[in-house]
Amino acid sequence: MDESRLWGGIGILIGLAGIAIVLFYPDSEFLSMLTEGHFTEFTFLYGVGVILAVLFTALIIGPSMLRSR
Repeated sequence: MDESRLWGGIGILIGLAGIAIVLFYPDSEFLSMLTEGHFTEFTFLYGVGVILAVLFTALIIGPSMLRSR
């Protein structure tokens, strides 16, 4: 297996784990702020930033990993 594909896959998995922690951690402030409409709180904006960073990273790394097969 190519080393760059390995590290890319690990990066995507770590990012997905970060999203899972932001969304599903017990007493998640992100979800409570989402349901209560507190969209300008720093914790909520941090969660949105984490999710967007992971999605953009996956969009950049994913296709190059699939093309290198």
